[in-house]
Amino acid sequence: MTIAVRAVALTKHYDLYPRPIDRLVEAVTRRPRHTVFPALQDVSFEVERGETIGVVGQNGAGKSTLLKLLCSVTRPSSGTLEVHGNIASILELGTGFHPEFTGRDNAALNAAILGLSPAEVKQRLPAILEFSELGTFLDRPVKTYSSGMYMRLAFSVAVVSIAEVLIIYEANGGLRQIFTDGRPLPSNDPEPWWFGYSTGKWDGDTLVVETTGFRDLMWLDEEGTPFTTAGKIIERFRRVNYGTLEIEVTVNDPKTFTKPWTIRLNQRLMPDTDLIEFVCSENNRSLWHLVGK
Repeated sequence: MTIAVRAVALTKHYDLYPRPIDRLVEAVTRRPRHTVFPALQDVSFEVERGETIGVVGQNGAGKSTLLKLLCSVTRPSSGTLEVHGNIASILELGTGFHPEFTGRDNAALNAAILGLSPAEVKQRLPAILEFSELGTFLDRPVKTYSSGMYMRLAFSVAVVSIAEVLIIYEANGGLRQIFTDGRPLPSNDPEPWWFGYSTGKWDGDTLVVETTGFRDLMWLDEEGTPFTTAGKIIERFRRVNYGTLEIEVTVNDPKTFTKPWTIRLNQRLMPDTDLIEFVCSENNRSLWHLVGK
């Protein structure tokens, strides 16, 4: 077992002052004027090489703080953190991109920021651009890009670079489009992509979505199970009652699996809630604001 990241009792505290002047008063008088806020407390975990994990939690749980510690943006108050290998991070959509530069120029710039030498940038740049699948948009300023295009370019730089540890935080700007106008699935999709090509139709009270046209580079799970261009996914969404959404997903890929397989799950709907674009404490729209009008 080769460990890529190991954290033991990782803790991060911040000193909160009632007023900015209290920092100076504390320094002069040597008497504490602050309260201690535990942003992260006694977190321990290990990540093996080749493993993928996700960090999930409510606002204020310490997700951002943990990733900042992993990226050496800030230092822990106590505990130990070991990272074996180079780190590439996508901490925010478009971080490090110059809006006036083209996608090609920004890819080269970001690769250099990640630590590649000029010779390595020249060697790896064609692979980065090809992996992004942005085509002629690579020669346009990134200020004209959609959020999905931003993400694809940033992700391409990160995964094709020399990084051995990749950290992605709130950067997935991709959208999935499902056509419900009766069009058939294309028999041969000329440009396979990550989310595939989806069409939907109603079967009674059930929405049936069929998806094909996936990329060969797609993974189906965190273990790296491949999903190829021969794959097809059928999803069935049915609202059993006001509070329950029933979902059935059938996966068929003859190049990977010997036979199709199906999973079923139920999602609970939250009554009396508003659908909002963002959930975060910064704009005062935390999870607590979702329930109870």
